[in-house]
Amino acid sequence: IISTAGNVGIGTTTMGSLLTVGGNAEVTGSNFIVGTSTNSSTSIYIKNNAAGTGILRFYDSTTAGQIAYDHSLDAMSFVTNASTAMTINTSGNIGIGTTTPFARLQAATTDGRNIVLSDTDAGDGLKHWLLSSESGKFTIGSTTDGYATSTTPLLTLTQGDIGGGMVGINTKTPTNYLSVFSSSPSGTYVDITSQYDDA
Repeated sequence: IISTAGNVGIGTTTMGSLLTVGGNAEVTGSNFIVGTSTNSSTSIYIKNNAAGTGILRFYDSTTAGQIAYDHSLDAMSFVTNASTAMTINTSGNIGIGTTTPFARLQAATTDGRNIVLSDTDAGDGLKHWLLSSESGKFTIGSTTDGYATSTTPLLTLTQGDIGGGMVGINTKTPTNYLSVFSSSPSGTYVDITSQYDDA
């Protein structure tokens, strides 16, 4: 249908723009281009009701990735390999590996490898620090350039009502409120230095 204003309707008699399609549409070409180089602002709108979810899907034979906005929760999620990889909730909290982040940034894993801080200018084997939360323990360790985690974290903090609040240095299993482990049979394990000037 072509209206008197020149608008074209396919599957609909109500046209609000130059082309309105009332139903599903498919583009079989390689590119779908919106706007021109002279546009100062170009938008793509996905309309839903207040309880709906707008989804932009990326797929081959199956849906492998998508960006979705849940209007009922006012939350946006990003899916990779058919699993939710990141969620931004209505408070602006970002969850990686979790769909219910309660802090501004929350990273959840099942293998304990939560966050890696890297200095790419550092020497071999000195580039990466690994922060982990696993089985009630928070650890800080190092990784090789190939991201192989060290077997013994450099610092361990435990939590819990029983045996909680313990600190381990160079050990993953502190047995006292402060446990320092060294594989060397001799040497200084703890050095406490005080600088005081009463002049």
